[in-house]
Amino acid sequence: MPRVTKDSETDRFRRRAGVLVSGRHKRAFRASLEQARREWDTQFPEFAVGDPEPAPSDDSWPYPAKLGAVNHGSMHAAAAERAWHHLVLGLCREWWPGWRFPNWHAAVHSHHGARWIAGCLLCDDPADVPLGWIEPFNLAQLIWESPYNLTDPDRHPDVVFWRARYEAFARQVVAAVDSKTDLTRDCLQEIERLAEEEGGAAIGQVYAENDRWWKYLELPPGLTSTDLRKLESEILDTVRTSSGLTEPTRGETTAALQQAGWSKSRIADELGMDQSGLSKGDRKHRGPERGRNPDNNSQRDTGDLAP
Repeated sequence: MPRVTKDSETDRFRRRAGVLVSGRHKRAFRASLEQARREWDTQFPEFAVGDPEPAPSDDSWPYPAKLGAVNHGSMHAAAAERAWHHLVLGLCREWWPGWRFPNWHAAVHSHHGARWIAGCLLCDDPADVPLGWIEPFNLAQLIWESPYNLTDPDRHPDVVFWRARYEAFARQVVAAVDSKTDLTRDCLQEIERLAEEEGGAAIGQVYAENDRWWKYLELPPGLTSTDLRKLESEILDTVRTSSGLTEPTRGETTAALQQAGWSKSRIADELGMDQSGLSKGDRKHRGPERGRNPDNNSQRDTGDLAP
């Protein structure tokens, strides 16, 4: 079975770039850059790349010099700017195939290798473009929030809306039939309007019930254990500081219960944990020695689970 590496996604993207400039793909990569330059110069001769220059030294996003010097507010320059990004992203997708290098950083308009590829298009030797121009993965973007609990499908706004809408529509139709009202087009449109209103009101109730924003961590393809370790402290900080998210972490909860004199077996039972997992996972949160409660020994192992 092949060995799974522990490199972060940023490491993998940058190592791939090193292969493109000096490894087995060197000739094909440089040929693709030449082809891209020719296509650009043909389509936008007034903003032609021309002869490549030494690698740009500033921190700006690389554009052809003539394009970077014009006012991008003009329609033609704006169209050229979009075309430049499209050209760059095409090369990114060619040399970092999505099935091997998932670009979970952003949508179709961005890529971690985009700035580096743009620099390669403009410079004489791609090896002179810093690999640091391949943007580090902003792992914090994987934490996103929702105004409702995704783990409660019955209270998902879409479910609530369509259920309320259906029930209101059915109720109105039955009432019209019972009253011998003609179900004309106008009548059905009015029934549908009322049903839409009830569905919208039901969604409003879902949001009104939630006094907090729920935080979720996206686990996209290619995420490594190294990435998760780097992200761990940021996740916990986000949980602690987010509005409405005041619940203690598991380690903090176990530490508080140990300080209250609870035995490890009781803590494990109350939290649904294995004692061995408790000992390993919460080592840094340990309270006083087992069986000792310096504040109040009489409360040892008898209190209720704190909220």
